[in-house]
Amino acid sequence: MKVYGIIPSRFGSSRFPGKPLADLAGKPLVAWVVEAVSKAASLDGVYVATDDERIVKAVEAHGGKAVMTPSELPSGTDRIACAARAVAGGDFGDDDILVNIQGDEPLIDPALIDALAMKLKTDSKWDMATAVTPIRTREDLAAKSVVKVVLDRDDGALYFSRLPIPANRDAEADISSGLYVRHLGIYAYRGAFLKRYVAESPCELEKTEKLEQLRALWMGAKIAVVRTDDEGIGVDTPEDAVRVGAMLAARRVAMSVLAAFAIFFCGCRRTDVRDFEIDVPQLSQNNTNIVAKSLAGREGVFMDSLKFDLAAKKVHLRYDSMALAKKNIEFAIAEAGLEANGVKPESVGK
Repeated sequence: MKVYGIIPSRFGSSRFPGKPLADLAGKPLVAWVVEAVSKAASLDGVYVATDDERIVKAVEAHGGKAVMTPSELPSGTDRIACAARAVAGGDFGDDDILVNIQGDEPLIDPALIDALAMKLKTDSKWDMATAVTPIRTREDLAAKSVVKVVLDRDDGALYFSRLPIPANRDAEADISSGLYVRHLGIYAYRGAFLKRYVAESPCELEKTEKLEQLRALWMGAKIAVVRTDDEGIGVDTPEDAVRVGAMLAARRVAMSVLAAFAIFFCGCRRTDVRDFEIDVPQLSQNNTNIVAKSLAGREGVFMDSLKFDLAAKKVHLRYDSMALAKKNIEFAIAEAGLEANGVKPESVGK
């Protein structure tokens, strides 16, 4: 089984021509997306699927990998399948997992990608996985540009629509009830199902709502849904590019300052540095941010080394004091409301 992250990226856009190459804080948008997606621990490879050589050159110039696909492909999903076949050198495996990641979200959370991949890795009943976030305003509930999803008791998708669903027959919809969620445009496909999906013609539901995922439901697919509080920040217009570029620049400065501070503050004790592996059975995509914030408050933690392995339920990080590590790491995990079953050194730091 291989897990591939594939980012469809086309040069043409009615609202923002050339969007993938738009400059954000000194780097093209598509390169930022590749950088963010590459942080997902579950992926065996990250590829941009495009129909334009200019995008290929931009991706490769920043250390990424790109695959040329025909411009006449009818959808992003077809482009994903075409790119996956090119990467596999023939056809991708039935048990491979292909994650379709939007090419205009440079701030995507890698943990969400890992959560989708893990859904398919750990439960064979699902053909696909996608994500939702709560609807927070009545304007979003009414907007046809916001896709709503109705879920079953296992958080499987029952239906997607541009209209407000579920409809409350007798009263105004209660958006605080937890029933109203918006779909996020990220998908993970099991290889066997993706082959069936792209071979199937669009159904009438899909053509009516203009939603590709309805073809999957019409075919009888089981679609797992991962809940997240992160709505994502997309780049749809030149104005968005300026705003998100400023956010990326500010984050880059902040990370540089933190790294410099860590080197200055911890340099005197680096002879005792260790890499640690922590077993956290309750670790999930929904609590990684809490764990990270708690660990960030512990003296001696090298935050740039922090990695979450959601599939194995483990946290990996570097700590600069063997004597204090076990106590402080366990305290930080407990502070996040979780339990560390084991804290053990992996290797001597350098």
